[in-house]
Amino acid sequence: MLAVAGAGLASQLPDEHRQADSKRADKAGSNGFMDERKLIRDREKLIRFALDEYPGARRIGDLGVLMPPSVDQGEIDRFDRASVMGPVARLGVQAYLPIASAGNRIPPWLQISNELVAADSPSSIAPLLVDRGPMLIGCTGRSGGPKSPCRTTTLLFEEGSVMGTYVGLGGRGYLQPGKPTQVFVIPTIADGKAQQLVVAGVGGVAERADVVTAEGRRLDVAVDADRVAPGATLAWTVLPEAPRRITFYRADGSVLDDHAVQACSGGVDCEVR
Repeated sequence: MLAVAGAGLASQLPDEHRQADSKRADKAGSNGFMDERKLIRDREKLIRFALDEYPGARRIGDLGVLMPPSVDQGEIDRFDRASVMGPVARLGVQAYLPIASAGNRIPPWLQISNELVAADSPSSIAPLLVDRGPMLIGCTGRSGGPKSPCRTTTLLFEEGSVMGTYVGLGGRGYLQPGKPTQVFVIPTIADGKAQQLVVAGVGGVAERADVVTAEGRRLDVAVDADRVAPGATLAWTVLPEAPRRITFYRADGSVLDDHAVQACSGGVDCEVR
C-alpha cells in the first residue's frame, strides 16, 4: 500500500511539496524556457508518456506510475527534516511523493503537468510518483522537556539517517487527557485504488481501537499506546472512505473515547476530523 502526497500522493498534502510545485510552475511559466504546448493535462496520457519515456517506470493500477530510482535525485533539505522525539511506528503504507521532489532529472513541464492533473482529480493523487520508503509516525513536538507529553505527531519518511516530513498532525487539545479524539484522513493508494489513510490520536492509554466504516462494518485497527506518544494512544488503518466513528478501549474493556468522525467539505475544513 502507498501513502501519496503526496504527500505525500496527493496534491494538497504535504503543503510544502504543493508549494514547491507552485513555485516551479511560476518560474517555468515566466522565464520563457518552457513551452506550454508540452503540458499534458490528461491523467492517462501522462501515465502513458511516463511509461514510454522512462525505462523501469511501472504502473500503479489506474491512478499513476512509480518512476524508476534512476530519476530520483532528490534529497531531504533542511526545511523538510524532522526532529523526532522518541520511537516511531510503521503505518504499513509506502510514502510516495510527487516527482517535483525528485530533483533536476525531471523537466519542469512534466512536473507542472503532474501537478495540474492532480489538482483536477477527485482523488487529488498526483499520477507520477517517487518512492521514499515506508511511512512512519513519530512525536515531533512536546509541551515541555523530553519526558513531557507529546503535542504534535508527524507522518515521516526515512532517507538514510535522516527523517523527512510528509505532513504534521495535531490541533488544539491533540493527545491531551480528557480532550476529544482527533482524526486525520490522508489520500493514499492501496491495491491500485484510491483509498484513505486514517490516523487518530487521543489522550490516555488504550488497549485497542476499532472503527465503524462508511458501510457500517466494525473493524479493529492498529494501535500504538504509551510509546510513540507517552500517555496517549495513536491508531491507524486504510479504508476506501473515511470511517463514521472510531472508539478507543482501555485494558478493562471500558471506553476511553468514542468519537464520531466529522464530515467535511474540503480544504481547512478537512484537516482535523
